[in-house]
Amino acid sequence: MEVFKNPKWRLGIVFFAIFLLYGTAAFARLAYYSDYFSFVGQDEQGWVAFALDTNRGQDGDAYQAEHFIAFFVEGRGWVQLEGSDS
Repeated sequence: MEVFKNPKWRLGIVFFAIFLLYGTAAFARLAYYSDYFSFVGQDEQGWVAFALDTNRGQDGDAYQAEHFIAFFVEGRGWVQLEGSDS
């Protein structure tokens, strides 16, 4: 085929083959997950707002996690909660 006689095409095909063999295996090992939950409500004491943002990642056998928590109470302000990366 004429395409394979062109040195630029041959080089491109080689790089593409390397990517298929090695690049996709690296991407398959990476995973990222994110969850978000929020709540706003009120009772006889006033308004509250709560938000939880959780991010988790996996790179092969290595795992990472990050949690961001925001909590607001009317009349008290922002409340620092233990376990938040904020």
